[in-house]
Amino acid sequence: MTQINATEFFKENKTDGMKSPGAWLQLKDTKSQLKTLECEKPSKDENGDWQFDADLFSIYKYYLLLEQEESKTEDKTDMQNDKQDWQQELKAQFEQDLNEEITEYIEKKFYERATGLNYAVMNKMGVKDRWEEANENLKTSLSAVRAMALAKFRNYNRRIDTYLLDDFLSTFTDLMTKQYTQANDVLFENDAVKICYDARGRLKKVDK
Repeated sequence: MTQINATEFFKENKTDGMKSPGAWLQLKDTKSQLKTLECEKPSKDENGDWQFDADLFSIYKYYLLLEQEESKTEDKTDMQNDKQDWQQELKAQFEQDLNEEITEYIEKKFYERATGLNYAVMNKMGVKDRWEEANENLKTSLSAVRAMALAKFRNYNRRIDTYLLDDFLSTFTDLMTKQYTQANDVLFENDAVKICYDARGRLKKVDK
């Protein structure tokens, strides 16, 4: 039966925490698998490299690569969760530290400039929760605006009027344009509808 160099494969694919073929063979789980697996007994060649038959090698390969894929998936998930947690915490702080009139004005202007739709049209198209149903571009952009609004207005002692807010928002023109969000074709999505761009860059409602 064909033998495959497991040691060489390990050297090419090893990552921290992964066992070499010899160490892997000593694991309790591996020994248990070997008892039920009909395969040739693993052995070393003249160079000291472990040689596995195809069946045993497939199990070892699965062990090495699956662990790597699971680690990557966990890292990606953790990063995504951290990002979502940060955005939610920022949203809560924004609403807590600035008065309702200011937060509503900033968010209203952001959504209208970023999408080209006013609130009434968004509601008519089926958007129920602009934050929860927004795509990642919108959430990231609005989070940036919220963070800067907190930095500018949290300890601002004078009256914050519409002129001042508009002047502040003009700084974020690049984050609040329709073209910016067109990179993601789905702008809002919930269990009933999707609001997305068509081929001509116009927003349309798609019922699910």
